[in-house]
Amino acid sequence: EEIRRLKEWGFDFIRMSHYPHAPAFYAACDKYGVAVIDCLSGWQQFVNTDSFKNATYQEVRDMFHMNRNYCSIVAWEPSLNESGYNQAWAEEVHRISHEEYPEDGDSRIYTGGWRYWNVYDMGVGTPQANVIGDAATYSDKPVIVSEYGDWNYGGYTSTTRVTREPAHTKFNGGDEGMLIQCDNLQESMALNRSQEWGGAYAYWQYADYAGFDTTDLTYCGVVDIYRIPKFSAYFVQSQRDADIDLSEYGIDSGPMVFVANTWASDSPRIQQLRRSGTLCQRRVDRQADPRHADVGSARRRQPE
Repeated sequence: EEIRRLKEWGFDFIRMSHYPHAPAFYAACDKYGVAVIDCLSGWQQFVNTDSFKNATYQEVRDMFHMNRNYCSIVAWEPSLNESGYNQAWAEEVHRISHEEYPEDGDSRIYTGGWRYWNVYDMGVGTPQANVIGDAATYSDKPVIVSEYGDWNYGGYTSTTRVTREPAHTKFNGGDEGMLIQCDNLQESMALNRSQEWGGAYAYWQYADYAGFDTTDLTYCGVVDIYRIPKFSAYFVQSQRDADIDLSEYGIDSGPMVFVANTWASDSPRIQQLRRSGTLCQRRVDRQADPRHADVGSARRRQPE
């Protein structure tokens, strides 16, 4: 269901960072046509000892043994994200990858890493790590942008980090915050599309999640932790060709229009006229947890 909803919101590519995933996740990507770059687990940590390196080499082999037959995997990232691994280590994981998945006619793999693009088959990079400059240096290589849209808009206090409800944390929220997030996202997409070298782009992040902060979630998702959409989910959906019909897969598609406004910015209540003809009033949702949302206090009356 997670992959079906992700596809419905207009996403066609996932970077599997940075932990092992269940086989069902890959199978769902196969089913719904979501392309994948599969990643070695671990990030921001490299220890130049034989025990550490041998463990990573074995995990590279295990990754191919477990996942090589999923058709959704279009590239592999045998790399330790944002860590200080050396070139010798990069050369060895690249060698192991091709040993485990040798080229056979038109069937071959593409490896990528965030450092030492000269070693890998392609580049994997981010705006904050100079992906544009690296792509110019290695102009013969295809590139996957592994993260965009969040960190380069303010780091830990990125303006992309917003809540659906009016702000109850240090981050923006409500209509204003969600529109800022949309603006960051469309600006990032436009920059990506202006580059000739891009093969795929991974927005960071699909859903809000528990990150570095011990007091707050990381609110850069286009949906919140309960998978309730923010305005930006509809923006991504709007970028899909309106002529694409995915109904046979149970996915809502085709032309769409979304008004990016809660209609409640200046009023504690909103009035709704439902298709049934029932007029009701609902208070604005001011909480993140839908189990305790304000909609339960709605009052109904028959229209005059």
